Amino acid sequence: MGKLDIFEIKLEAGGPFLSGGVINGDVLLRLKKDIDIARVAVYLYGGGQVEFVDGSGGNAASSSRPTYEDHETYVRLAQIVYSKNSSHQTGPLRRICRNELYKFKFEFRLPADLPSSFMTVVFYKLTAFLDCGGKSHETTVPIVVINDLDLNRYRGRVALAEPIDVWSPARSRSDTGLISARLVANKRGYAIGETLTMQVEIYNNSRAKLENINACLVQKGVMKAYGAGGLQLRRVQRLLVKNLCLGRLRNAERLLVDDAKLALPWLVTSEVERSSRLIEIEYYLQLTSSTPLISAVTGAPLSQIVCVGPDYRKSEVVSVLAEEQIVIGMRALREPAVAMETDQQQSQQQQQQQQPNQPLQQLQQQQQQLYPSINGAAGGSAVPTAPPPPPPDGTDLTMFTMIPSAPPSYDEAIGGGGNGHPEKVPLSSPTDSGDSPEREAN
Repeated sequence: MGKLDIFEIKLEAGGPFLSGGVINGDVLLRLKKDIDIARVAVYLYGGGQVEFVDGSGGNAASSSRPTYEDHETYVRLAQIVYSKNSSHQTGPLRRICRNELYKFKFEFRLPADLPSSFMTVVFYKLTAFLDCGGKSHETTVPIVVINDLDLNRYRGRVALAEPIDVWSPARSRSDTGLISARLVANKRGYAIGETLTMQVEIYNNSRAKLENINACLVQKGVMKAYGAGGLQLRRVQRLLVKNLCLGRLRNAERLLVDDAKLALPWLVTSEVERSSRLIEIEYYLQLTSSTPLISAVTGAPLSQIVCVGPDYRKSEVVSVLAEEQIVIGMRALREPAVAMETDQQQSQQQQQQQQPNQPLQQLQQQQQQLYPSINGAAGGSAVPTAPPPPPPDGTDLTMFTMIPSAPPSYDEAIGGGGNGHPEKVPLSSPTDSGDSPEREAN
């Protein structure tokens, strides 16, 4: 930047930014020499891209293996903050002189249905362009966006207000005896910033030790792309979000923990697949051990590969004693009674249609009686959501911006018609669910 002393983007808030929210900032500009500036513009772009080679772990290229790829654009906005044409700029027209610092304000409102940032698969950025003397300069700032999922509006298959109380199927270690585990929690829907409390009960009736027992929160991400002929490949990658070490368990011992607590950090919210065809995100509460186990029912290994570490570039093999799916959003569940909100609202709408002349004030009073948690107290105050998590640092935002490390993962190819040619599978097809069987990558 020979003629530019300062040319950068400064945000009023560092983020993360919620979908539907506002991004404010300034473009800072200071010149070393007097130059003729035609225009300064700011662009907001959000998109997604998946590209990997079958069986390569996602990074290595091979001429003998098919490449799978797909891409999307979620948002593309522009704002001219300075121009010689005064009708296109946000501030008053003025001449830009050298050695003076100029600030050009900009503001963008994010669409409400944006998917959360996720590794380099879903990404957002702000770019400022400066046109001068036939040349152009640019500066870019990546931003993190989180989908503002309200758990009270969740319509997925998980019953969020329902308590968790599951016993695992019988586990065993090389036919040396049975191991059973119980996982209990008060609900299945949690907001970022909440503390998740579990009760854990494990019986080791085998002759082996259970080493490195952990209560974990695991993120399961499924990246999807298409190859030649419409064949779809799904790559599964699991990240260890949080874990609590519960120690070890010798044979004939019992482990009982009443308050295993995990504070939820900044995370990619659930239901990403509603706004992106490239990825699916699910979360699971798990009880795991480093001891190799097999199923006492099927005889299959119970091992799972999980990415760990501050940058998720290491992987571990663990055995899953018990697990249950949960949903994570930005806005917390209200009291369990609100789980009946949809049915009650439908009933009220029918009453309103049957009584069109009923005074509005009376309808509002009935609504407050039916749904006190939605409408607030008598004074009209809003129901508080979950306490926000502390401001994120670089470590908290790793999963939003990391480069997929491609440790040993799982792939699944979907497609194949009766005519011998692969058949494109719609993303809404039941065969494309997160519960589909997976095959280990070569």
